[in-house]
Amino acid sequence: DHGVATFRPVRADRTVAQRLGIRRGELLLAIWQIDYDEEDRPVLSSHEYHIADAFDFSVVRRGPGRRFN
Repeated sequence: DHGVATFRPVRADRTVAQRLGIRRGELLLAIWQIDYDEEDRPVLSSHEYHIADAFDFSVVRRGPGRRFN
């Protein structure tokens, strides 16, 4: 039904840097998201790391209306 995501700049630690093939300390965009079903129950959690200069992100923001708790 919907997901709630938090975006945060982070520096790559040793493990993440090795997995992404980058240097430790490089700037990344970390995304932590929880997806919810129609009854507002969490059904999926994901943690993602994106190389900051490799992606552009767009956010669609909606006006007043249905609110998520």
